[in-house]
Formats: sequence, C-alpha cells, structure tokens
Amino acid sequence: EKHIPIPPIFAANLKLFPELNDDLPFKLQHRYKFGYFENICNILGENVFCRSRITVHDTGAKIKKHIDDSQALRLHIPIVSNNKSKFLFGENLEREYSFKAGSVYIINASIPHATVNNGPTRVHIISDPGLDKIAELLKVNLNV
Repeated sequence: EKHIPIPPIFAANLKLFPELNDDLPFKLQHRYKFGYFENICNILGENVFCRSRITVHDTGAKIKKHIDDSQALRLHIPIVSNNKSKFLFGENLEREYSFKAGSVYIINASIPHATVNNGPTRVHIISDPGLDKIAELLKVNLNV
C-alpha cells in the first residue's frame, strides 16, 4: 500500500483499494479523508484532488532536473516542510523556492525543475486537477 489518496486504477492493488472497483479512473479514498486532508478537501473541493498523491522526501532526497509532460499545472500543498527543502526551477535550476506548510502552490511543471531536501523529512500533497479546476480555484479565466 502506498501513500496515494487517489491511486489510478491501473496502478492500484484492488484488494488494498476495493473502492476502485467502480469504473472511475480516479477516486478519492475516504480512509485518507481526515484531519488536515479533510480540511483542505472541504476548503478547496474534493474534485481538486482527482489525481493526488502524498510525497515524502527524507533528508538528502533529490529529484533530478526534469519536465513533466502529462500535466503542465500542478498543486503542491506542503504538510511538513523546512527551509532547507528546495524546489528549483529554470533551465539551469537558477530559481530556488522553499514552500511553507499551510500554503498552496501552483507549479508549472512544464518548466525544468528539480527538488533537493537538505533538512528534515518534508511531506507534500501533490495534485493534478487540470487547468479548468485551477482556474475555478483562482476565479479567473486563464484563456489558455
């Protein structure tokens, strides 16, 4: 079993995720809907978490520079963070950000990016809700 609130049906063990026997490609697993995650589902809407996962980066974790081609915009919601956990952006990874717990970040994952964690364990909820749901959250028409 993995820390994935909404695993895609093709990647899930149906014995561990019997809720996925429905014909939906992604479905919120209610066993994860408590505490902080339940609060943000209530605030942002459950549909924002149609494709979500929880990532844990221990001390020293690194993700090399890459571009995500499947989804350009992504939400990062730090649950546990530290100022030595960095999100790096740009062709030369020249832009550096530390994400604060309790905030929601919209990431353009089609730009080269990487991560490095030189501090204690950091935990993020990452969601790929799609441009229409992000625009709805922002209450703007992005005209993309």
